[in-house]
Amino acid sequence: MSRFGLFSLAYDNEEGVGKGIRSCGINRNELFVVSKVAAEHKTYESAAKSIDETLLKIKLDYLDMMIIHSPQPWDKVNQSEDRYIEGNRAAWRALEAAYKSGKLRAIGVSNFKEEDIENLLKTAEIKPMVNQILLHISNTPLNLVNFCLNNNIAIEAYSPIAHGEILISRKLKIWQINTMFPYHSFV
Repeated sequence: MSRFGLFSLAYDNEEGVGKGIRSCGINRNELFVVSKVAAEHKTYESAAKSIDETLLKIKLDYLDMMIIHSPQPWDKVNQSEDRYIEGNRAAWRALEAAYKSGKLRAIGVSNFKEEDIENLLKTAEIKPMVNQILLHISNTPLNLVNFCLNNNIAIEAYSPIAHGEILISRKLKIWQINTMFPYHSFV
């Protein structure tokens, strides 16, 4: 059985996660540890340095997966038409190098649209293994999901319970009850 842990420099939790991993009493090979290259790292050098810093801070020899956090730096997300094609390619090359050297066991992307992935694929030696996207009942980007699946890129949902909204939505509760009790009507 694998257990999943996600951390990132952006979350400022790497050292604490590393300490938890080393002290939890669970064998490292039973854990699936994931981190992210910050969205601002758009050069090979800065992305490679970020990977090495993450490994140093968490005090592990390898990560199970590392992904590029976003195709655009956070201060530019949805504010700019610039998709940072060359910067993402440079960051991707750093992930590929770390993967080839054994520092990373899987590599991927997060928040990448079809066009972003297509631009990576034009120069990538290794295709992204996963695209982590916002995906839940009221946000289902089926074109992106199908694009990834057709390209053998796994989809990983973040915020699958809609940032907690699904837990308080009257409409969804009624749907759930009606699904659980199909022969009754609860409106």
